[in-house]
Amino acid sequence: MKNFKRFLAAILAMTVLFATSVFAQEPREILSQATANSADVTVFSMNGHIVMNISVDELLMRLDVDFDMNFDVDIEAGAMKMYMRMPMNISMQDRATGEVFDESISIAMFMDEDGALIYVEGIGWFADPSMDVVGDMGMFMGDFDEIMQWALELDEAMMDMIELEFAAVQPEGYYVVEMVMDFDDLMDMMDMMLTSEFFGGILAFMPEADMAELDSMMGEIAALFDEMDIELEMTSRTYIDVETVNIQRSVTDMSIAITGDLDFGILGSVAISGDVTMMFEINYDSEIVWPVIDEIISLEDLLADLGLETFELAFGEHNQEERVALTLSGSTMTFIEIEIDSDANFNVFLVNHGDNDVLASLMSVFDVIILPGDGFVMQVPAEMLDAAMTLFVHSEAGLNVEAGFRLTNLPLGMEQ
Repeated sequence: MKNFKRFLAAILAMTVLFATSVFAQEPREILSQATANSADVTVFSMNGHIVMNISVDELLMRLDVDFDMNFDVDIEAGAMKMYMRMPMNISMQDRATGEVFDESISIAMFMDEDGALIYVEGIGWFADPSMDVVGDMGMFMGDFDEIMQWALELDEAMMDMIELEFAAVQPEGYYVVEMVMDFDDLMDMMDMMLTSEFFGGILAFMPEADMAELDSMMGEIAALFDEMDIELEMTSRTYIDVETVNIQRSVTDMSIAITGDLDFGILGSVAISGDVTMMFEINYDSEIVWPVIDEIISLEDLLADLGLETFELAFGEHNQEERVALTLSGSTMTFIEIEIDSDANFNVFLVNHGDNDVLASLMSVFDVIILPGDGFVMQVPAEMLDAAMTLFVHSEAGLNVEAGFRLTNLPLGMEQ
């Protein structure tokens, strides 16, 4: 009995010693240890809510979104399984006319190594082959150990930037570490994360043209931020299990206020203001219920039902002087995805053989209405072309349009 009492005393002493030593650590040290301990979590979920109110001149817009996302990552196979649900409400009001638009819809996405499925309320589940690559992580995961090391080093650097402290309320069995950030803190964190090395490593699978487009888009977003007055308050609380020092969940509350003017060039500037509130929670110990999908609609059938058709055209050195002719009929809208891998002018020929006006639009290049019996011809200079473009052709009562395209270094109308 005496030895047993000594054993209990020793256990109690070690427990007290462990507890006092851990509590004596700074929040930064505990969060760092918990982040490292939880780095191999491969099943987790995220859910939350977003409310956005935006005022643009006389137009008021409100977006109300719930979201629930589940992930299961198979590191060895280089594959990911994901299920996302997003019920939302979109409302708009024109203060000048009093006209109101209000629409509720639910969308979802399920993705695994076999491909991606999209759900839209009122339509059902349909396949989207363009997103099949996302479920196959092998092509962009690279060396997982190297990526995890980079992620942990980035986490350490970010924790050094932000002030961390224990939250005022500490539930039994948890350490709750709190982080508070403003907009400048967030931008500093984004600058640290979104480096050329990050995009070069994580997005190495993307074509060079897509990378250039992404880089351009990031630059436009950065320029937009520079023109806006943005105030942000964000508080994140990380719940860490006392016994295992593993992260169980994290909760983030965010509020953003935006004011400023958007410059639309010759169209002038537009005053914009708004506010966004967001809450999202990540659970690292979640039980996932995957959807049961009984019926899948093909994307081709879906587009046909909606009166849409799509084409993909590619031009480059090997077919630089060749023509491509299309007949656009049997639909009301046509999207033509155009890829150009050569420095040359691009001829566009469109003739409206139908009885209704046709709208033809190539973003940042032309936006025209073609009357019945008329045509449109333009040689787009090479310097106006992007590597990837979309031509949109639309008519209210069906298309009957002859279309031709030619990539050439010759002036318009000349033959070789």
